Amino acid sequence: AEKAAQAEAAAKAAAEAAAEGGEDDAAAAQASGSREGSKGGSSSAAGGAGGAEEAQKEPEPVQIGDLPGYVEKMEETLFDLLMTEWRDLEEDFVENTQKLFSWHRAHLADFRSGLHGLQRRFVEFLLRPDDKQTQVDGFVQRFNAFSEEYPEMRKQDKTKDELHQRADDLHAQLRGQIDQDRSVSLEHLDSIEKSGWVEAQVDVVAAQVQHAVQLEARRYHAACQMLADFYFASMGAGFPPAKEPPVINALAPEDEKEATPEPKAKAKA
Repeated sequence: AEKAAQAEAAAKAAAEAAAEGGEDDAAAAQASGSREGSKGGSSSAAGGAGGAEEAQKEPEPVQIGDLPGYVEKMEETLFDLLMTEWRDLEEDFVENTQKLFSWHRAHLADFRSGLHGLQRRFVEFLLRPDDKQTQVDGFVQRFNAFSEEYPEMRKQDKTKDELHQRADDLHAQLRGQIDQDRSVSLEHLDSIEKSGWVEAQVDVVAAQVQHAVQLEARRYHAACQMLADFYFASMGAGFPPAKEPPVINALAPEDEKEATPEPKAKAKA
């Protein structure tokens, strides 16, 4: 469009020159207009090529040794903003870590108290009243008293059979009590195993581990975001868009961890 306008202007100049009475003047004006049009076209093309080269040229990365200089040249507003971002990062990490440690100490106190209660109740269960020894002692006393009172009857076969029968009856009675106590003990053990106390303690520790991993991941993500803000601000490119921190499941099964692709693999794909 620019070339067409310049050619039209040259043609008008030539026409005016011819009207005033000179073909030579018209030819000179037309030639001058052509030269000006060619110059304008070449300068426009050169300007377009220079803009394309500037657009394709990427900013050079900031070297570590040059960082102090960029910090000194940074605007005070950006500097204060980055310092606030750093303080917020550190305060958030320290505060949440202290809360995690306080939670862990409270859980340890509860665990010790619960374990002491289990041990105390187990000892009380073992020391519950039992009359088996009383029955044995009574049997021995009655046997000795009979032997002292009727020493001659001890030699008779019927007396021996009766004493043997009484011993068998005592054995059967004690055996029944032992089986009953075993059943009570197994029921008590089953109630302890199904109470879920151990599983609850493990779940609390697992939650604390997961929380610690997530805190570290969030701190690392915030540090990377702050460095990216500083890098872009140093180049005068403005802050990059913020990203959400990653969610890491430290308690996932091994097969799920292996099935999850790595970030580098995702980028390559």
